[in-house]
Amino acid sequence: MLPEGFPESVTSDYLEYSLWRAVQGVACQVSGVLATQSLLYAVGLGKGAIPTAAAINWVLKDGIGYLSKIMLSNFGRHFDVNPKGWRLFADLLENAAFGLEMCTPAFPQFFVLIGAVAGASRSAASLIQVMPLFST
Repeated sequence: MLPEGFPESVTSDYLEYSLWRAVQGVACQVSGVLATQSLLYAVGLGKGAIPTAAAINWVLKDGIGYLSKIMLSNFGRHFDVNPKGWRLFADLLENAAFGLEMCTPAFPQFFVLIGAVAGASRSAASLIQVMPLFST
């Protein structure tokens, strides 16, 4: 899990950074579970709704998210300029998307819209987080 030649091959703050990234990863997973639970409740699966309608809404939401990821991939080279800044932005964008998904039970009539915006935001965040890794 550590780079080859550790600790000589990295800066002195790399281990601390890695530990905080691990904490962020766990928090992100917890947020994802809570957001998914909220989405499922908003689409009606917690209230005995028809599963087919829920599945169609879910596919629409995810489809729009993947489409946004494809469109954003054309701008990947711009994320190389300031990778730490883009990484922070991507984390904030992902957290905002989870928060938006958690609001869906309050507005179930806007499930597809809220889910699509949140899904597009999470897709963009995941692309921004990994893009500098592939451009070197």
